[in-house]
Amino acid sequence: MQPLEFVARTLFYHVPDGRIVFRPWGSRGPCYLVTAEQKRSRVRLQTGYYAFMIAAVSYGVMNLGTAKTFLVLVPLIVAGNYLLFWVFSRGLATTEPPPRPSAAEFRDQMRQGNRALGKPLLIALLGISLGGMALGLYGWLALGLWNSALPVILFSGATSAVFIWQLRNL
Repeated sequence: MQPLEFVARTLFYHVPDGRIVFRPWGSRGPCYLVTAEQKRSRVRLQTGYYAFMIAAVSYGVMNLGTAKTFLVLVPLIVAGNYLLFWVFSRGLATTEPPPRPSAAEFRDQMRQGNRALGKPLLIALLGISLGGMALGLYGWLALGLWNSALPVILFSGATSAVFIWQLRNL
């Protein structure tokens, strides 16, 4: 299990000529050149922010309720992530986007990313997601809190589907 490598694969691309391209804004945004050290520091900070995001959403759900968390806290956290991307990209030289991978190369990259997480972690994350879905169903059916339970069920169901797909494509 190498979560830092997984995070690095989502934001940084190694171009065949050896350059490292940082692409925080997606396929239509600018690409930036980074050094290996800049990549390492940004991956560490981004991983820390992801941990903060998980803690903040967990705190929000437990103390603010699901609706307030998803309407107020989640947009603020996402905006903070984009602010972090903006800080990461300041002062970096821009470059042309890397060539699009073929379908086979894309599948191979996805498999490498899944392997970076590792089967034990993916199974644990699937269990947590299924548990969240079960708690949401309990909240809806036993407690009658459908307006709070529905977002939890949908989110947990979507993450469960992703983890099942990742496990099938190791």
